[in-house]
Amino acid sequence: MSGSIAPDLSRGIPRVPARAAILLLPFAVVLAGRIFSHGEWAAANPLPYAALFLWLCCEAIGFTLILRAPRCRPGAGFVLTAAALACVIVPLVSAGPVRSALLDVAALRVAMALTVLAFCGWKAALALSAYRAAAGTAAQRLGAAAGAILPSGLLRVVRREAEMLGIALFAWNRAPHCPDNAKGFACHGYAVPVIAALAVLQVLEIAVVHFVVMQLNTLAAWVLFALGAWGLLFVVAFLKSLRLRPVLLLGSGVLVRSGFVVEIFVPYETIARVEGGWTGCKPEGKGVLDLSILSTPNAVLHLARPLARETMFGPPRRVTTIGLRLDDASPFLAALRARTG
Repeated sequence: MSGSIAPDLSRGIPRVPARAAILLLPFAVVLAGRIFSHGEWAAANPLPYAALFLWLCCEAIGFTLILRAPRCRPGAGFVLTAAALACVIVPLVSAGPVRSALLDVAALRVAMALTVLAFCGWKAALALSAYRAAAGTAAQRLGAAAGAILPSGLLRVVRREAEMLGIALFAWNRAPHCPDNAKGFACHGYAVPVIAALAVLQVLEIAVVHFVVMQLNTLAAWVLFALGAWGLLFVVAFLKSLRLRPVLLLGSGVLVRSGFVVEIFVPYETIARVEGGWTGCKPEGKGVLDLSILSTPNAVLHLARPLARETMFGPPRRVTTIGLRLDDASPFLAALRARTG
């Protein structure tokens, strides 16, 4: 139709707010369904409400899977995925009478169980096939198997959190990662006192909040304690990873790192110019990647063309300027200028 402003779904959802809305849609439907399941109409008509909630949950999950798939064309198993997730979520979050009405119908109970079992069997077959087809160590093959059954964003989160726990709980005497053909430049010395002080304050905060909230609600106190402990592990892991992962000059480019949080490879030919800090005011924009922690950069890389950097969720971020804070920037700048001309 001429002049139509309807979106072209074949091109995906380009805007970040739209992507966030798509991700939040199933959560909104589940939250609304849980709230209304405690209402008068749901109490008077538990079985119709349970069927309606199950259908809406399945539709919301399926719609999200469609829009998040490449070119809005999901794989053959998206219907099974949406149905299985709905069959698990709805009984868990519904009010007692709605849950009982849903599970008391033998045909519905069997159909839901078979749907979940079919989904688990399908995912297990995909994981086994990927594990057998992958090469490398057992850990790499397990990673390939996990990549076959988990969404890419969730897989990145799982890997990042597992890496964080490994660094926080172990890796106490590990040497910094610097291959033989690379030259490393430390970027942790200036930040250690500040982050260590933050960790100490966080320990005190966890203790005080836990004691105060314990007087009011035991469950809430332990939930806040778990969240605080997880945050403390993150701070400890980040502090240790700054030492373990220096910035590297490699044969073909710079491996820019900030602990386990940021890692981006910058080929030498993409570097337009190098500076010892911001020239004038700090540049603003999504293309600026400032890795100086509570400080200002003493080494700035201006890129001739944008580089893509993976984010935890959403599309890759385009980076045009990178600011670094090194313990000793002079040798880094001299070596980088010698290699980039």
